[in-house]
Amino acid sequence: MENWRKGPKAKGDPIPPYLGAPDPLDDVAHQNILLLTRDLLYAIELTSAISGGDFGRVEDLLPTLAKMFRGAGSNNYCTEILYFLANLKHIWTPKFA
Repeated sequence: MENWRKGPKAKGDPIPPYLGAPDPLDDVAHQNILLLTRDLLYAIELTSAISGGDFGRVEDLLPTLAKMFRGAGSNNYCTEILYFLANLKHIWTPKFA
């Protein structure tokens, strides 16, 4: 059995080599849908954590959220989240935090 990129495996093969399985890396729409799905799952997780009052989950999501804001060009939001995390973990006392 040959690779689909090299050609059909037999003369009577119904799939020509140029109609083989599409490469997901070339499909920009598919990649954008994957990124949107990932971002929406983070938003759902954050909303669920806030609604449930689970600050540990919110705290776990904040670094990822800061990276997402930085990647989107929202540098002020990223800076504020990182400042909040630094205060939470290193400056504020556990009793206060």
